Amino acid sequence: MVADNGKISTRQLGRMVVLDWIGKAALLLPGLASGVSGRSFILSLVLGVGLSLAYGRLVGYLASGVRGDFPSYVEERLGRLCARLLMFLYFGYAFLNTVLLLRLFEEIALTFILPEASGELLMGVLVLGAVYIVSGGLEVRARVSEVLCFTALAPMALLLLGAAFTGGSGYLVPGQAELSPEMAGNGLRVFMVFGGMGIFLFVAPRLEERKEMGRTLMRAVAVTGLAAAALLLAAINAFGEAGMRAFPWPVITLMSSAEIPGGFLQRWDVIFTALLLGTFFAAVSAGLFYMRRLAGGLLGKDRPAAGPLMALFVYAGALWCASYETAARVYTVLGGYLCVPLLVGFTLLLAVVECAGRKNGKAGERRRI
Repeated sequence: MVADNGKISTRQLGRMVVLDWIGKAALLLPGLASGVSGRSFILSLVLGVGLSLAYGRLVGYLASGVRGDFPSYVEERLGRLCARLLMFLYFGYAFLNTVLLLRLFEEIALTFILPEASGELLMGVLVLGAVYIVSGGLEVRARVSEVLCFTALAPMALLLLGAAFTGGSGYLVPGQAELSPEMAGNGLRVFMVFGGMGIFLFVAPRLEERKEMGRTLMRAVAVTGLAAAALLLAAINAFGEAGMRAFPWPVITLMSSAEIPGGFLQRWDVIFTALLLGTFFAAVSAGLFYMRRLAGGLLGKDRPAAGPLMALFVYAGALWCASYETAARVYTVLGGYLCVPLLVGFTLLLAVVECAGRKNGKAGERRRI
């Protein structure tokens, strides 16, 4: 439950974070394995998740020192110009990520569920649902995430088990993985999925226990990474490397082979896809939530910008991209190769300043004693 003082628990934050990541990770990460051997990509996944765990710990360290709102915290330590630049970068990242989610939602829905539907209409439904969720504020997002996290992820786990035990290519046998620059590059691409987690610092003041934010983010990274690894291993075992390259969305194709007792429904791939797309409503609402807050701060307003205005902005961006492939390229170049490294750099700089400030504070206390 949401506390009476309007704060949310770390458990609720963890579920919101998992829902923000799980759809994108489940669909995009297995696609990176199509160009390399399965064992090499497992190493890439371990590298990317390891970096993300370390980054989550770093973000948690900063969260424990935030007093008041995060932009004021940054301005106090790095100056007003850096604070506004950081907000602009996070706004750009949230915008690019949300546009990608809209186009990804459209691509998957048209391919597997509603091939005759209008893509623009499907994206419009997603945006309207997200606007409704975000209009209730952080508390409503927390409640929706608590409900959706169980109702969507538990059946998905059951379907994964059914699909994993019906595959049988025998691919997963002892062998060697290739340590190469390509493997390291894929590890960094895995990190891109989690690289914007510093944006959660904007809700740090609303947490009941800010000191637990780091552990919460690390658990969310671990859950998402393990889920992606399980899907990847099951898909490789079912299809082998050639099959991974042949299918554009191997995880969803994997679910078509699931055998679960009961003959009333056999299109498990459709059920899995519907459950997975349901998480996109939470993820897109998160993007709109942060864009509202960041736009309000950049415009010098005390209140967040209008949700429908941000929704129209995102929808226009998705229409401008015209296709999922274009949205993915724009996100990879501007979001992954530009925004994420800069945001990580800002986070490291803040951590250094925070660490120095704490050491100076402790030294001052000792001198007074």
